[in-house]
Formats: sequence, structure tokens, C-alpha cells
Amino acid sequence: MTPAIGPKKQLEGLGLIQGNEGRGISNVLGAAALTYVAAMVSSVLNLLQLILMSQNRSED
Repeated sequence: MTPAIGPKKQLEGLGLIQGNEGRGISNVLGAAALTYVAAMVSSVLNLLQLILMSQNRSED
């Protein structure tokens, strides 16, 4: 499988999508991608909190 081909195209190429499942698969894949975005935002905010706590501690 080539990484340049999207997961939905790969599933279609393998014949695993039937009828009108395409829209549902797109929704699920979109939701899965949003979990990665949410995890990244959470990690950035945690890092920012640690930086601010470190700066606050060094001022004391």
C-alpha cells in the first residue's frame, strides 16, 4: 500500500466498501483525524503549562 493513497481509496481498492458506506467511512476517518488534532493541542497546552510553572518557580 502506498502512503500517498488515502485510507478511503485503499479500502475502495481492496473492495471493502459496499454501496453507500463511503460517506460513513469518510465521517469515521474525519473523526479519527480530529482525535490526533485534539491530542496535539492538549500536548501543546500541557507543555505551555509546564513552561509557565517553571518560569514562575524561578522568579521565587
